[in-house]
Formats: sequence, C-alpha cells, structure tokens
Amino acid sequence: MDCHFISNKLIVYLDGETPHSETAMLEDHLVSCKECAKELKSLQGMNSLLDRMPSMPAPRNFARETVKRAVSLKERQYNLADWWRTVTFAWKAAACTVALAGIIIGGALAKQPFGRVAPTTSVQKALFADNEPSLSKTYTTIVIAGR
Repeated sequence: MDCHFISNKLIVYLDGETPHSETAMLEDHLVSCKECAKELKSLQGMNSLLDRMPSMPAPRNFARETVKRAVSLKERQYNLADWWRTVTFAWKAAACTVALAGIIIGGALAKQPFGRVAPTTSVQKALFADNEPSLSKTYTTIVIAGR
C-alpha cells in the first residue's frame, strides 16, 4: 500500500471514521511500515495534548450571531452594480473601448447589406413587392432571389 495514501487516512482512522474494509487494510500497513506507525504515534500524541487543553467558552450570542450572519450571506444576491464598483479604472476603460469599437464596427457593417454586396434590382423589387411584414419571409425572398 502507498504510504502517502495511508498518511492521508490516519486522522480519519484516529477518529474511528474509516470503513471496516479500510480499517483492516490500514492496520495491516501500520504493522509492516515503521514510518507510518511513527506518524500515527505522533498524531496520537498531538490528540492527547489537545485533549488536555482547557476548553474556552464561546462568546455570548455566538450561535445566534453566526446563524444570522450565515443567513444574511446566503440571502445576499449578486449585484452587477456592486461588481462594477470593484473593477479597476483600467478594466472599465478597456471594456468601454471594446464596446464602443463594437458599436462603430457594427454600424459601419450594417450600412452594407450582406457584407459589401448590394442587392440587385430584382431583389429590390421582390423586397418592395412583399406585402407581409414578416422578417423571415423577407429574408427568404432575398435569399431565393439572390441565387
């Protein structure tokens, strides 16, 4: 068995929380491996020292304040305005520049229908002859006439 794996399981073993199948495997390894047995002994010594430490009383209203704080954190909703206040000026400037460039480029490209190809007169006639205000029908008319 891998000593690193056993080392990670020793505290759970000390607390008596390992499954029966793992307990037997851990004990077999501890019998054959002196390093892991030494580490277990060290952890047992630390546990006994911690057990001898005097307990400290919790502050008054500790439970109530802790629960109140947990509930308020859970109920707090993510707010985009709060996030925007935390963003540095450099990131805000970069975001605004990118948005402005997108608007300018989108506006320039929107003047040219379907890229830089102007519709032919037959497509223009088909567009104006279309009596239904449906965008999908108009688009279909353009595509069919443009073939």
